[in-house]
Amino acid sequence: MSIVSTLVTGLAAPITNLVSEFIEDPDKKNEIEGKLQTLLANNAAQIEQKAADIIIAEAKGESWLQRNWRPLTMVFFLFIVFWNAVIVPVLWAFGIPLPTLEAMNAVPEQVWNIIMLGLGGYIAGRSGEKMVKTWKGE
Repeated sequence: MSIVSTLVTGLAAPITNLVSEFIEDPDKKNEIEGKLQTLLANNAAQIEQKAADIIIAEAKGESWLQRNWRPLTMVFFLFIVFWNAVIVPVLWAFGIPLPTLEAMNAVPEQVWNIIMLGLGGYIAGRSGEKMVKTWKGE
């Protein structure tokens, strides 16, 4: 489930409760709740599409850095995780003490969020590129 979908789901319950508070007619209440759910779902889909469009635009950019900053950032983060989780413990087991990268000793939740968002954005961007190529018949 994406962050946008989670946000929409989180907003839906308080809004529906508010509707239930002010509207007593069950048919009217169900109609309004259905419309609200549809509007929230459409809005979430539009937000996710815009995010995918941004990533696709970056991937097709003119500058090498514009096209590659996300993959380079992800490679850097994955290197840090790989260094601390694989390389350092294996070399320590053979008696070769190497320092860990201190920023990753206790992996902050924000770093994992960046990695998840980056990978999700990369996957969405690549999927979008493939869909566009299929749609264009390339």
